[in-house]
Amino acid sequence: MFKTINSVCPKDCFGSCSLAVDVEKGKIIKVRGNRNSPVHQGRICTKGMHYPNMLYSPERLLYPLQRIGKRGDGKFKRISWEQTVDIIYEKLKNLKEQYGPESVLYYNRFANLGVAKNCAYSFWYQFGGFTSTYGGLCDAAGQEAIILTYGEIKHNKISDLENSKLIILWGSNPAYTNIHLMHHVNKAVDKGAKLITIDIRENESGTKSHLCLNPRPGTDGCLALGIASQLIKNNIIDDNFIDRHTFGFAEFKELVKDYPLEKVSAITEISIGKIKSLINYLKENPRYALICGIGVQRYTNSGQAIRAISLLPALTGSIGKKGCGFYFSDRQAPELNWPFFPPKPKRIRNSIAAAKLASELHNQTDPPVKAVWIEQANPMTSNPNTNLLAQAMTQLDFIVAVDLFLTDTARMADIILPAASMYEYYDLITGYGHSYIQLQQKMIEPPGECKHESEIYRLLGKKFDFNLDYLPENNLITMEKVINSSNLNTDVDELKRKPYLY
Repeated sequence: MFKTINSVCPKDCFGSCSLAVDVEKGKIIKVRGNRNSPVHQGRICTKGMHYPNMLYSPERLLYPLQRIGKRGDGKFKRISWEQTVDIIYEKLKNLKEQYGPESVLYYNRFANLGVAKNCAYSFWYQFGGFTSTYGGLCDAAGQEAIILTYGEIKHNKISDLENSKLIILWGSNPAYTNIHLMHHVNKAVDKGAKLITIDIRENESGTKSHLCLNPRPGTDGCLALGIASQLIKNNIIDDNFIDRHTFGFAEFKELVKDYPLEKVSAITEISIGKIKSLINYLKENPRYALICGIGVQRYTNSGQAIRAISLLPALTGSIGKKGCGFYFSDRQAPELNWPFFPPKPKRIRNSIAAAKLASELHNQTDPPVKAVWIEQANPMTSNPNTNLLAQAMTQLDFIVAVDLFLTDTARMADIILPAASMYEYYDLITGYGHSYIQLQQKMIEPPGECKHESEIYRLLGKKFDFNLDYLPENNLITMEKVINSSNLNTDVDELKRKPYLY
């Protein structure tokens, strides 16, 4: 007889979907959406439903591996955990003694969300320092733009879209990237809301659109300034809202005069007629919701483009009202506190932009980067200029990769550590598509000799004689301590039943 356990998908996604997982005799047999979730109501994506295929894939790494061939050839041999810890300890200790702790680059990204990944810093702080990256590959420009424009990143709950009379999808395709938001968009349209899509192509979310604009790639900022110019020129603005809640409007009004319809049409390659149609929709429905996609901010000057787009709802007073708002990502959930940080060392070098890892890896001096520890990331696939990155990694003395599979990055490693999957450890998850905090439950044991990062770092911590109080075991006691230190009015038992809204 199977048992159903509530959990959450921790993947880097708008969803952070509530799951109901059926477990029988220590094996996951089915993954479903949790119908009791106030946000997801049983909806999950196809990928989520098929996670058991990944979990029990014959290609999953089950044991520590050591490279025996040329770097990148993918030739490895199985070794014991004892051998693995000894090899890593000797390499890291020697590099630190010869070059200093900054000779090791600790590189992690966002394969999984959650607070438990902070166990890494509990180790690296005690190591005495490291080199790290800054910035991101995803939405860093957009986030910075919105903070500079609005002060913080927040919007109405996504179900409020059902109250909208007009919804604009700008560079966003939630039918594929945010199915829960798309659910509410569809319900709004079914109730009579107008839908406008602005994208470089006819996307899947725009099948019910009343108007579709396809700007030339990279011209979104120009289009936004042109729309702003027409809204001001035709007095489709909320003077009271602007006076009470904004500053700099007079300067902005002068700026957008440089973006008349003819110029905007020529640059964006959108007909004047279509731009006028959009203005008419805004005139008829000055209270509206604008949903902006992440892809828009991956061009030159794209941070400024996001700022221009985000100002459009403010011009008509469509902020802080029902059925309105500017949607990009939701950062209203509190930051969870990891109460196990040791004192932060001074020798942390944040010197490499994540997007420039390939070109900057070997430009580090005093000391040079000699080793890389990679977890929750696959830069040989996801980073720019992978050929150059491969060249740079080939010149390193030592590479450790922690992963579930023999990825392109893992193939470059000297040591590969088999990681636990999302069903094999505890965590607390906050996402960026809604404001709920959820408990990720450990429901099965890791296969083979796979280990969660916390266990890996504890093994190394013992070898280095670090203080293991800063490297707690991954269990519910640790999760309860995180909850208490984060001042959340909930506990593990409640989170096993339902998500928590701060």
